[in-house]
Amino acid sequence: MFIRSLFEQAEQILQDDYYRRLKDEDYFYTKVVGVTFEGRQEYLADLQEGEALEIRREPTNIYDHNAIGIWDQKGRHLGYLNRKMSAHLAPLIDKGLEYNCSVSAVTGRDKETLGLNIYLERKDYVEEQEILEGLKERQRLEKLSSEQLLDEIRRFLLGKYQYRPKQKEALDRLFARKNTLTVMGTGRGKSAIFQSFAVYQAIRNRQITVITYPLRALVNDQYEALKQKLAPIGMRVFKANGSLSEWEREKFRKALASGEVDLILTTPEFLEFHIEKFKALRERIGFFVADEAHHIGMDSNAFRPAYQKLGWVLKELGDPLVLAVTATATNEVADVIMDTLGITDVVIDPHVRKNLRIRDLRNQYKAPKKNEVLPPETCKEDYIARLIRSGEKTIVYVNSREKTIEIAQKLCEMVPELEDQIVFYNAGLTSKERATVEDLFRTGEVRVVVSTSAFGEGIDIPDIRHVVLYHMNFNFVEFNQQSGRAGRDGNKAIIHLLFGWDDRRLNEFILDISTPDREYLVTLYCFLKKVGKCNLTNEEISETLKTKNEKILTSAGRVSAALGILEELNLVEIVRDGRDRTIQLLPTEPGYKIDLNRSARYSEGILEKKAFEEFSFAVMNEKNYELLDRINRPIYPDKYIEDHAQAV
Repeated sequence: MFIRSLFEQAEQILQDDYYRRLKDEDYFYTKVVGVTFEGRQEYLADLQEGEALEIRREPTNIYDHNAIGIWDQKGRHLGYLNRKMSAHLAPLIDKGLEYNCSVSAVTGRDKETLGLNIYLERKDYVEEQEILEGLKERQRLEKLSSEQLLDEIRRFLLGKYQYRPKQKEALDRLFARKNTLTVMGTGRGKSAIFQSFAVYQAIRNRQITVITYPLRALVNDQYEALKQKLAPIGMRVFKANGSLSEWEREKFRKALASGEVDLILTTPEFLEFHIEKFKALRERIGFFVADEAHHIGMDSNAFRPAYQKLGWVLKELGDPLVLAVTATATNEVADVIMDTLGITDVVIDPHVRKNLRIRDLRNQYKAPKKNEVLPPETCKEDYIARLIRSGEKTIVYVNSREKTIEIAQKLCEMVPELEDQIVFYNAGLTSKERATVEDLFRTGEVRVVVSTSAFGEGIDIPDIRHVVLYHMNFNFVEFNQQSGRAGRDGNKAIIHLLFGWDDRRLNEFILDISTPDREYLVTLYCFLKKVGKCNLTNEEISETLKTKNEKILTSAGRVSAALGILEELNLVEIVRDGRDRTIQLLPTEPGYKIDLNRSARYSEGILEKKAFEEFSFAVMNEKNYELLDRINRPIYPDKYIEDHAQAV
């Protein structure tokens, strides 16, 4: 029943209807509309941040029967929620759902017109069982001895399993206040080390952990997994990178101001650009993690200067305890990591996974184009259909939400005996929908999941027999993580490489959309300068640019990314209300030149392009056994092996 309903909602999920998710959101921010009428500007001038407000349904409103009004404590009508949002919330409120409402900000105090941003929180959210349980569990853990606490954390993260010897050794170094480099292969539990210590630091010492990842896409994926994973013990997890939405920035800002944060996931670039904000927390930042730390030693100063500045960043943060983790560190790379981060101790796990195999089908299969019928011996879908008939647990990784649904539907048609055991998974699903898919896959009620990279870290399902890489990955971290999901139980498992050179061109297109080049940014800026203040949608802007230059690479997504960069550079101001917004240019000094490197979003995007360029060349040219070694076997600094590591 659940799977069927998910497919029925496929079109909505693809449209990424922002308001569709509100029914599952515990809290959110929005802008009040209609604040310029009936003397409301005078009312707004009296409001203070945090002031309680009231929401009232107006079912008899002649203009909109879904209308939801906003009122202050003096009984003054301030305005309305926008029509689209009200259409989704009104039926819920009519059924008894209640919201607390307060002032988030009064904007435009230095301008002619005031605006009102508000914060809404479900009343049952405050009392929601899972939140209460998380807080209650955290309070229980706070009362334990240090030894008992660590054992409870281990049980929470690993279940019935004990820490492996090298995990325990790394933790011992951290508890001895030693800055440590840990080298372990994929699937050997690097994350469990820093997650364990981060939770311990939060509960025992009320200290914050900052975790850096090399790419913002990894930050986003890891954040979703870690937030969901640690919520049951009351951990407050936030992400910080250039792709944050306005609401995410607002939530992060409030968390920093209140100190209600335990873990922050970020990139070196974002950390450097916003070091002053992080410095405000230096008294509480007690643990710093560099995941995929080999980037510190492998990237040149010209390519990733932010990595080379991590030593300076650590001093600015008050020299917290440091853990660097990686599966790839030669002697030279290890030396650079240790020198940059002030590391003294090394823990190496030389274990090699021997249960994985690669079925190398690179460039042998193709994805059918729309209405195209390929011979079964060259069609990716036909290959997967033959594979899943075995009934063994299989993950098929693709690069877009559209493809998760399209391929899952196609497989249901091709293998009808499994149609109730095939499902798609992507970031368009609500958190509850994703959790349900994970549970069904874990118990075996679902045998095949077609997913984006959203199905990753934090989802521990040991008996996955097949991982199919339908599209080319964007970097080796993603390649290793997705491949390493196979056979975590130690039994034989196979990684199927179905991608080819065609996929490289697809990924380059995706990256060009998410990170526009300078020429496109200038084109958009000049267009906005010409039209002045406007409320055009991304689609309308893209279509207009296309009519002026039919050769330009543009889309609604590319416009959105470009506007985000221009906004971060303080070149445009965007006043948002859900999906509605007003765009206007901000004044600049005469002769002002745009320095794109001042934008974390742009810099992070350029790094993703560079990472893909290097990855795509290597993944298409390396031998089968070389790729398997990347997944199975760590590359470690052997000069430290005698002093710091023993084979497991």
